[in-house]
Amino acid sequence: MILEKKQKKNFDSTISLRKKQKISIGCSFVFLAALISILMFLHKPTGSEPASIPADNLVSPYLTHILMPKIYNGAQTRNPFQITLTQEGINDIIVRQKWPAETRGLTFYAPKLYITESALVIMGRFNTDLNLEFAYTAVISVEFGKAGAALNLESFRLGYVNITPVAKAILKRSYEHFLAKNGKPIPVILQKIVSSLIDSEPFDPAFEIKGNNFRLSGFSPDKGGLKVSFEPIESNLAEI
Repeated sequence: MILEKKQKKNFDSTISLRKKQKISIGCSFVFLAALISILMFLHKPTGSEPASIPADNLVSPYLTHILMPKIYNGAQTRNPFQITLTQEGINDIIVRQKWPAETRGLTFYAPKLYITESALVIMGRFNTDLNLEFAYTAVISVEFGKAGAALNLESFRLGYVNITPVAKAILKRSYEHFLAKNGKPIPVILQKIVSSLIDSEPFDPAFEIKGNNFRLSGFSPDKGGLKVSFEPIESNLAEI
């Protein structure tokens, strides 16, 4: 009897030890998975570093001295025309906006635009109220068809993690919050662009340039920039 009791006690101890080991291994896997997830979210890819803000605090010379004169001169001809936007020039326009930008507890720093053969890539970083810094990468494609132009948010990554559906929902809420808080009229063309980006719906990319109405008819990557095509139209539109 005594021997049987000792054997049973040893057996129970072995079972208990195995259970503890399994629980310990399970907890270790959960901890490791959580750590990997955190590291994936906190990953900061090369190219996401905030752009340096110019010290002169002026409107982009690329916008005022190069881009807008090209657009206005092309519009005066009332014929189809093309311009090429350089990656460097576009980034100069972006970096000279008001940065950092704050919204709902998030502080965004000046992002950078990269032009690839198939899409536009925007990379940047933001901080949270908890002083955690995250890097994001947005890939946007542009398509032209009979229904107009459409901007598609192909992917949005936080670190290594793809959160595209969540990002679209946040973008929509943030845009609505901005409209409610801003209190100033937003250019019609900008409203169309943001709405297309959120819902991937096509829109008519038409606007007025110094009394002449035009429509974007083409948009393609070119060496060192983006080649944009315009064609004249007849309609009443908001001025660019």
